[in-house]
Amino acid sequence: MKKRFTGLLVAAAITGLVFSCGPGNTNKQLLVGTWYMDSIDISKSTDSSLLIVILAGMSLNLDTDSVYFRFDSNGWVTNISDSENQSDSGRYEWESNNTIFVSEKDSTRDRWTIQQLTRDKLVLITQDSIFFHMNRLKEK
Repeated sequence: MKKRFTGLLVAAAITGLVFSCGPGNTNKQLLVGTWYMDSIDISKSTDSSLLIVILAGMSLNLDTDSVYFRFDSNGWVTNISDSENQSDSGRYEWESNNTIFVSEKDSTRDRWTIQQLTRDKLVLITQDSIFFHMNRLKEK
């Protein structure tokens, strides 16, 4: 009886380890890397400010292949725009398995929801419902 109970405890512990190392850690590992912008979807946006007008113009004329986001394993995110020859960096932290907070230099803190994250594809949704569709940059 004691052996059976011990066996059940070991099985429960292993199951707990498998689930605790599951999706959360996988998403954290998958996010790390460089992603280039494929497209921006503002059709569901709740923001009616001038920013939306600018993004709408950008989504029509933007060379999206020249906009990158680089997430590193230490919590830094860098936004790089080759066409404008500039970059900006900030910090990101995980709130949950599919939500990150991005803090910029001006103390702005934005919530981004991860709608899709695979080895090659990333879809982020801003708190204003702007969708950023990205593909992983293949390292050479």
